[in-house]
Amino acid sequence: MRSFLGDNDMMGYLTNIAVRLIEMHRILKQTGSLYLHCDSTASHYLKLLFDAVFGKEFYRNEIIWQRTTSHNDPKRYGRISDRIFYYIKSNKRTFDIQYTPYSEEQKSRFKYKDERGWYKAENLTAPHYSETPNDIEGARALATQDKFQFRAHRYTEQ
Repeated sequence: MRSFLGDNDMMGYLTNIAVRLIEMHRILKQTGSLYLHCDSTASHYLKLLFDAVFGKEFYRNEIIWQRTTSHNDPKRYGRISDRIFYYIKSNKRTFDIQYTPYSEEQKSRFKYKDERGWYKAENLTAPHYSETPNDIEGARALATQDKFQFRAHRYTEQ
């Protein structure tokens, strides 16, 4: 990696992470898994490290976590997502789906309902940089004019 990265902050970060990754792999139980949260700046380099330490056959997922609001990046596409890498130590791993029902307070945040369930309308563009309305009616009006694609957050009881 040093040949194409050179000596810089990223190389220092990756060297630091590599030592920790090797130790985490050593102490992880055979049924264990590891999740690493990072941004897009280092994700492709970290994937190479993970593959080298864990083995590419033990890669399970790259989870893309999208923020509910974007950053104000007027001279480039907004940075609105991070990555979570999911690796296992062996095929003996344990995977238990975690589920907690929504509280009544959480459910109260979703104001609208259609045939697919409850949802809330939000402006996912950069705050103070867009003239896109936050309300559902304004969003639908603009969506019909093909000025932007309407987006909403949903929840289901499943």
